[in-house]
Amino acid sequence: MTDDTKTQRKPLNTYQLASYGAPSMPLSMVALPLAVYLTPVYADSAGFGLSLAFVGLMLALSRVFDGITDPVIGFMSDRIRTRWGRRKPFVLIGMPIFMLGVWLLWIPPIEFREVTWLGMTFNTGYPYLLGVLVIMYVGATIKDVPYSAWGAELAQGYNERTLVMSWKEAFTVTGSLIGAMTPAVIVFWGYTKPTDNVYFLTIALVIVMPLLVFNMLYAVPEHPVKESNTQRLSLRESFRYVWANEPYRVLVIIFLFSTIGSAMTNSLSFFFGQWVAPKHRYRHEFEDRWHDRIQTCQPNKRVHAVGIFDRVCQRVKANNRCRRGSYDQPQGVGELARHRPNTEVSSALFLTGSHAI
Repeated sequence: MTDDTKTQRKPLNTYQLASYGAPSMPLSMVALPLAVYLTPVYADSAGFGLSLAFVGLMLALSRVFDGITDPVIGFMSDRIRTRWGRRKPFVLIGMPIFMLGVWLLWIPPIEFREVTWLGMTFNTGYPYLLGVLVIMYVGATIKDVPYSAWGAELAQGYNERTLVMSWKEAFTVTGSLIGAMTPAVIVFWGYTKPTDNVYFLTIALVIVMPLLVFNMLYAVPEHPVKESNTQRLSLRESFRYVWANEPYRVLVIIFLFSTIGSAMTNSLSFFFGQWVAPKHRYRHEFEDRWHDRIQTCQPNKRVHAVGIFDRVCQRVKANNRCRRGSYDQPQGVGELARHRPNTEVSSALFLTGSHAI
């Protein structure tokens, strides 16, 4: 137990708050692609072509190992004492391990092939996937568990703790938006595969994360913690003590089910969009509704669309009347999709500020 209320410290300035929250951005940049693109990259025919069931099994096994390492790292970080503090060394050590795991996960240096070992024939992609996932999750645990605890110890009270966490979450959301928007940006340069998306995000992670982490280690203080209770709890007693907190126990249970639900939707969303949605019976009704709405708004007029509309027309090449900078009698998503049923046409092209002449 700690006693921080008796020692008044100087409040954190804006630069220190931003420096602490910034490393959350590259982490969340790869978190969303990890949830959405891992199964397509490893199990889809356009990726490595492994079995989806066994890819899911490797993910489950790696998360079980991650569940063991999380409390162990937290236990060690609480008890270690160094001249640099008890949180900073873990963040520094975990960062390169995490980056190595992400790099090997998305940019494997070997080609997967069928091998026979002890009478069993299997693809080398399965043990490779399990190994790099363990490396990545171990690095994330070493870095993130002390990092989160460090943020709670920076604050002197409820309001400042809220401010610290707000900065951290702001950078987390920013990173998630970057990860989500990357596929929509690089598609205009011809990169349409899931492997292309994760490649660019991995390069960005390797460049940005060391800069932000080193800046945090330099700019953000780690205050010494004075313990009012010197009696040590064993790891087993610590679990019992935490589980006795009923509100926290309810929160953990809710978080468990919400995580399971989000993991199911994220991991299957790519396959749903690729194989199920294009064949759905309501699709053409949606397309016709778009067609009627546009015809009603601009009857018998030529529409000039700027920017993204011009480039999307060139990309999909869905209609011979789609010329550079103009489109006579716009037919909407329905007409474009009927010419290229397997091409995704973004509704954003109708929101780019067109004008009639």
